[in-house]
This record gives sequence, structure tokens and C-alpha cells, in this order.
Amino acid sequence: MGLIGSAIGGAASVAGGLAAASVMKQNIKDAQARMAESKAHMTAKMYVGPNAADMAAVTNAQQINQQSVNQANAQAAVTGGTPEAVALAKQAGAQEVSSMLQNQAAQREQRADAAWTEGQKEINNWQNYINSARSAQAQAITQAAGGMAEAANSLPW
Repeated sequence: MGLIGSAIGGAASVAGGLAAASVMKQNIKDAQARMAESKAHMTAKMYVGPNAADMAAVTNAQQINQQSVNQANAQAAVTGGTPEAVALAKQAGAQEVSSMLQNQAAQREQRADAAWTEGQKEINNWQNYINSARSAQAQAITQAAGGMAEAANSLPW
């Protein structure tokens, strides 16, 4: 009965270890797929074209510039202002527009940096999970091999 019990125990150990290794292999594959999705999402967030905030800033800047030009033209028509005065008013409007667009570009850069940081954290978490799963998979295979060796040692030859 000891021989049969050892054989059954060894077979169960091998089967359990191989089943655990198989599950870990699938978990690793799933985690790698999720990590690839995280990388794609991070890239999309970082390198996406103009978003709604960028477009709103450009529209606001264009409106401000147009208002500045209209005001300068109206003031020149009413007061008999010189073309130089109109040009100076237009230049002031253009400088304000430029400042708004530079601020928006800086904010876009900050959003890209935040997306990169967030994405890297998520990718690192997935990589840590994959490393842990690989370690567990190796332990399961070692356990299966150990069970097989233990069963072989208990055979009476």
C-alpha cells in the first residue's frame, strides 16, 4: 500500500504543480496584454493632437485679437488716430494672444508629463505582477519536479 500511496501522491504533486504552472502562464499572458494596453493608453494620452482645452484657448485668443483690431480701427475712425496707433493696438493684441497660446502649450506639456508618470506607474505595477507570477510559476514547476523525485525515491528498487 505504501508503494501505491507514494505513486498517487507523486502523481498528484506533479499534476498540481503543472496545473499551477499552467494557470500562472495564462496569468502572465493576460498581464502582458494589459501592460501593452496601458502603454498604448499612455502614448495616446501623451501624443494626442489638440484637445478641447487647446482649441478653446486658440478660439479665445483669436476672438481677443479680433476685438483688439476692431477697437483700434473704431478708435482711429472716431478720434482720427494715426495708422501707427492702430498698429500699436494690433501689436498689443497679438502679444496677448501669443501669451495665451504659450500658457496653453505649457499646460499641455504638464498634462503630457502627468500622463507619462501615471502610465509608467501602471506599467511598473504590471511588470511587478508579471515578475511575481513568473516566480510562482517556477515554484510550481519545482514543486512538481520535487513530487516526482519524492515518488521515485519511495519506489522499492
